[in-house]
Amino acid sequence: MYEIDLGIHLIQERITLPSADDAFHFDGFVEMAWQVIDPVRYVTSGIRDVPQQLLSELQHVARPITRRIPIEGGGDAEIELQRAMSTSDPLGENAGLRVSWNVKVIQEERSLQLSEMAKESISQFERGMLREKQQADDRHIEIQKVAFYQYQLDNRGVIPWVHHLAQHPEDSQLIMDTLRQDQREIVRRKLSQIAKVLVADSVISEMNDENRQILLRTIQEGLNQSSVGH
Repeated sequence: MYEIDLGIHLIQERITLPSADDAFHFDGFVEMAWQVIDPVRYVTSGIRDVPQQLLSELQHVARPITRRIPIEGGGDAEIELQRAMSTSDPLGENAGLRVSWNVKVIQEERSLQLSEMAKESISQFERGMLREKQQADDRHIEIQKVAFYQYQLDNRGVIPWVHHLAQHPEDSQLIMDTLRQDQREIVRRKLSQIAKVLVADSVISEMNDENRQILLRTIQEGLNQSSVGH
């Protein structure tokens, strides 16, 4: 002989639901009212903890829904969950229960904060990687420039070397800083010839007087620094 409570029972419970971001979750606030309407089915179901059973059924439907939604989409998660619950089998039906329910999905503040921090961390990492790549690319270009100017000086002489510098005066500091000592001596011995080329050579006539003087001064200072260092 069983005594079945046919009254209405209330459940209020907070549950955790996954989001599309594995590290973060939604908080769900559940309100339910349940009542036994088929005592025979209720008894034969063998259920003893009705709140736990109903919450388990709800989460079985809810978790796959919210797992598809980013942590920022609490409102979307709630709408999708309400829709899915309305079209699925009624909660507690197999146990002879009538259940009314409501679920409120809350964007857990700590999860939101951590999500934003994670995104910023990823963004910083990506920016760092881009900076490193740019620095590596710049260094590769510098190495190629140095090799080119050293080849010009070693194999073609001072005049072609200074012609290229005149066409790319922005390279002059780098090139002077990376000359070998024997190359510095070559440039030093030819300094007066370099000065004449910069003043009179028609090949670099497009340079204005100020840029010619800047280039000559950079070469002279580079040689002077070498002399001081030795």
